[in-house]
Amino acid sequence: INFMFYFFKKIPRLNYQLIIFLSKIIPPDFLEKISRWRAVLIVRLAMKKVPAYKKFLAEQKVAPKKIKSFSEFLKLPPTDKKNYFLKYNVGETLLNKSVNDSYAREQSGNYNFESGSVFWPRFSEEVENCSLNLKFLLKYFFNCHKRKTLIVIAFEL
Repeated sequence: INFMFYFFKKIPRLNYQLIIFLSKIIPPDFLEKISRWRAVLIVRLAMKKVPAYKKFLAEQKVAPKKIKSFSEFLKLPPTDKKNYFLKYNVGETLLNKSVNDSYAREQSGNYNFESGSVFWPRFSEEVENCSLNLKFLLKYFFNCHKRKTLIVIAFEL
């Protein structure tokens, strides 16, 4: 099990050809099981290591030890701007990171006078992973490497 967790945790950094190959030979239902298993592992990690999430779940009377299956995962209370991101200090919402380690601070686009904006740190590995995923998407789904392509990226201001 530890090997599988390590292997599937590292897939985004593997060669794209290998990802394509694996997606063709591994049955979709097995990939779905792995995705559900990873969701449970990630939330359990957050329950142990993210101070704000620990507090949030304690306030919601959720016992972290009970979350052992995907069906229990689905029963977790959702976090949102009001009940989580504006309630806790941004430093308390991070997993093994410090706000000081970030290279940028970003702001949510949904400002309103009642709640204000949410600010969060941006880390270099997030940008790297986003770039790799975008490259994968453009190359293998849109074949942008085989023809001239205009890409327009628009963000709401």
